[in-house]
Amino acid sequence: AIPGIAFAGPLTFEAALQRARQEAPSIKAKALGADAARYARGAAGALPDPTLGVSVESFPISGPLAFEPNRDDFTMARVGVSQDIPNLAKRHAQQARADSDIKVAEADTAVEARTVEVGTALAWINLAYAERRLAALDDVLSRLERVVGTTPGAVASGNARPAQTLAGQQAVAAMQDRRSELVSNVARARATLTRWTGDPAPEIAGPIPEFPVDAAKLRAGLDHHPTIEMIDAQADQADAD
Repeated sequence: AIPGIAFAGPLTFEAALQRARQEAPSIKAKALGADAARYARGAAGALPDPTLGVSVESFPISGPLAFEPNRDDFTMARVGVSQDIPNLAKRHAQQARADSDIKVAEADTAVEARTVEVGTALAWINLAYAERRLAALDDVLSRLERVVGTTPGAVASGNARPAQTLAGQQAVAAMQDRRSELVSNVARARATLTRWTGDPAPEIAGPIPEFPVDAAKLRAGLDHHPTIEMIDAQADQADAD
């Protein structure tokens, strides 16, 4: 019952966007990738683990002293620890690469969030207009059917010709075909909205939003567009490499 409660009620435009941001598996996957990049940052540029070495030297395996090292003075056991120390510039480059990996992962999350938001917005708007077109057609169709329903009586009284009855029936049939197409469009738009929001049977409500275009504001925000930020982060990766 919990999913049914969670999805109860119609979705406004903003509510659909919010639900898509919360429910989209792709955004969650990208966010986990960003977390993984942050966790990996701690190891970047760190010294490699020390190496423990154990060896036996001059151990006899032939001759009269074979496999009797206690009878000679040459067999030695060696135990040691070694530590590789890469140069500092390389370690700094590894840290820079890890930092750029984090930026790329975060930018990738933002790009996916933008993709989900745009897809959800288009699906909601398409469904809204599809439902309005269907409602308008149903209104016209009901009026036309009432008019066509009066033609047999008009023919019988001599106020209309039989051909007018046939023409009216053809018009009704054509509009019914158009209605079937619109019903299909509504179902397709609703299925697309389900894909983004997770709601198995989304119903929408509220006005269709308007999007005034401010050219200056759009140009000013280009540097903060997720795709541009992704490219900048990838350039940092290449610099670190």
